[in-house]
Amino acid sequence: MIPVDAQAGIAIFDEPASSHGSGFASVAGKEAFRFKGVDALSRDVIWVTTLDAIDLQPLAESHPHLRRRNFFRSDVATIAWDYGVDITAKPGAAATFLSALLNRVLRITRNAYGIEYFGDSLADTLHAQMVTENDEPRLTQGYRELIRQAYVNVHQCPTRVRGDDEVISLRWPRAGYAALILQYPVPIGGWHEFTGGAPSDPDQTYSFLCEIAKRACGIVKVAIERPPEGYIGLIDIGMSEARSWVPLQEAAFLARIASVRLLRVLISESFVTPNQNTRWRLPDFGAVAQVSPTAGLIAEAHWTALATSTWVNSGGRRIQRTSPRAISMRAWDRLVCLRGAYELSTMGARVVNYGGGGISVAVSPERRIELVKMAAKLHLVAPISITAQLSATSQAQVSGAAK
Repeated sequence: MIPVDAQAGIAIFDEPASSHGSGFASVAGKEAFRFKGVDALSRDVIWVTTLDAIDLQPLAESHPHLRRRNFFRSDVATIAWDYGVDITAKPGAAATFLSALLNRVLRITRNAYGIEYFGDSLADTLHAQMVTENDEPRLTQGYRELIRQAYVNVHQCPTRVRGDDEVISLRWPRAGYAALILQYPVPIGGWHEFTGGAPSDPDQTYSFLCEIAKRACGIVKVAIERPPEGYIGLIDIGMSEARSWVPLQEAAFLARIASVRLLRVLISESFVTPNQNTRWRLPDFGAVAQVSPTAGLIAEAHWTALATSTWVNSGGRRIQRTSPRAISMRAWDRLVCLRGAYELSTMGARVVNYGGGGISVAVSPERRIELVKMAAKLHLVAPISITAQLSATSQAQVSGAAK
């Protein structure tokens, strides 16, 4: 049994997919040490590893103290890279840095949420703490399927990544972004089909959806001929049956920029903002939350816990179930990210994907400085590792010119 107050450790394997291999490990920011195999890792520590869920599946029962690489939603390598640490080049230093950071995350999460046991991921853990069965509406199987179709967490763009390209992930500061998403309304109560007569004239679609949004959330089946030129590749809604059902707020946005026909409308009984629900409200992490890596990771796990499909037992089977709340929160997230992706693309950036509070962009080495400047205009943050490299390059060029 893992102690309630167990510390966090990080285990960086030399071969990421080998649970029997060696690597560097550290506990709570202490000096890193070499280990060989998972059996060498103390069972009194919650170990976040560089293994993925498939690698850990055979070890679930025998090693319940191990967690997957994206336990904190963001991959541990990405978290390290965001703060200027390369786990491949300096695994020992990375292990020490990450274990100190992740240990603070676990300690503060325990205090803020009253957590006694950490599940497969931090988001799963918070979901179990924040969401009850009474929060989820009883829906017919048909409505559940339509809601599932409207759920998308990340939009993939048809961008070609060339041989020398680097894909750079830009994101808004995690804590501030979570606070933003939690301000937007989400559906509560039962669902029904709108029978009041949706307009047949596309010119009236936007005003009609705005009126609906004053009293309810919803999902809408739409058809559009073609998105405006600047949005091609950034939007796939209404272009196929698979993406014809979308949350109401996305349909309203589309109706502002394109000719949208409404085919069906399903609406919720009412809505609420997550901040109005005491269990869903983000804890107060103080004045430093906006710049705190610890608060940022917890805040990101908090909002994604409310916005992610969950696995439930039904008739002896494990099935994935998507809450109407989740599809609405993901839609707000995509709309925020879409606006940023559109602005970047108009500046010449090649967007690979967007969602989850960030935008990934393909860029050639000589355009990295330009990309970082573009991002800064939108208050997007590039990984410290990238900005540090660019700063060092600029200083070297200045020094060379001075000579």
